[in-house]
Amino acid sequence: MKSLSEIALLYDDWANANEVSVEKILVGLDSFADDVREHQRRRADWLTAEAIALRAKALELRTVEATMVEQLHGVSTTPKDRSWTRVSVLND
Repeated sequence: MKSLSEIALLYDDWANANEVSVEKILVGLDSFADDVREHQRRRADWLTAEAIALRAKALELRTVEATMVEQLHGVSTTPKDRSWTRVSVLND
């Protein structure tokens, strides 16, 4: 199972791939006929919006993971740890 940060990294990779595709589309726009050019512009717009959404989701996943880690650090012992401590004290 992948961690949230690993999934966020995948989202960032997909966003980067979308941005590379957008650049390629925009560079070649002049070589297309008008109807194809408009289609390619819409495609570039969609890919850009998708990249923005992917980056936002990646940030959200990292924030959730950081919050979980922070909350876990606030928990000093588990019930199992507490019972082990009691056994150790009684045995001493």
